[in-house]
Amino acid sequence: WSLLSFWYLDSYFDKNQKNINPKMRFILLNWIMQVSSQFNFKRETYHLTVKLTDLFLQNHHNVQTNELQLIGVTCLLLAGKMEVIIN
Repeated sequence: WSLLSFWYLDSYFDKNQKNINPKMRFILLNWIMQVSSQFNFKRETYHLTVKLTDLFLQNHHNVQTNELQLIGVTCLLLAGKMEVIIN
């Protein structure tokens, strides 16, 4: 992680999310990376998952902490489906 990416996440979370912070996002994405590798997803699937997760968090304000893992795994499922459809 670069300092610029942490600065961006801090400003993004300050505006949209009161219950979730960048460290929680990092933990979620680390877990998603582990799940992705266990299911042998391509690296592009992980990156699409990250993008979908961020888009959701940008458009839905004040997501609760107990919903974060559900959001992440749902985005992983959608990205996995895209991998299957494209290939």
